[in-house]
Amino acid sequence: MKKFITAVVVVAAMTTPVAFAHNQNYGHRHHSMAKFAEKLGLTDAQKQQVKDIRQADRQANQALFEQFRAKRQELRTLRQNNDPNAENVKTEVKALHQQLRAAHKATFEKIYNTVLTADQRAQVDAWRAKRQSAKQ
Repeated sequence: MKKFITAVVVVAAMTTPVAFAHNQNYGHRHHSMAKFAEKLGLTDAQKQQVKDIRQADRQANQALFEQFRAKRQELRTLRQNNDPNAENVKTEVKALHQQLRAAHKATFEKIYNTVLTADQRAQVDAWRAKRQSAKQ
């Protein structure tokens, strides 16, 4: 019995750091936005403009996002039940996902065109080019 308890304690001790490491990415979007602002050297006014644009667009797209989440959940349920209508819902989910991607891109373009200076836009363009070359 002592060996069993010791084994359980050892396994628990070994898995706990993994669990905490997994949760370190919680809130990663906020972190990446702060990193983005730091790398570009955004002023406080620019940071506030970005925050305002993102918040307004998030509110404007909230209904679309909720619809996407509901359809995605419906798709999961249909797949679990082996329902043949799952393919129709999958098509709807893909369409909603494309709309969300377009909304995200529009938000980025709004920030790019209205908040960033010419130098900052050039820096973003260089990052995009580097990412594109890395993909190929």
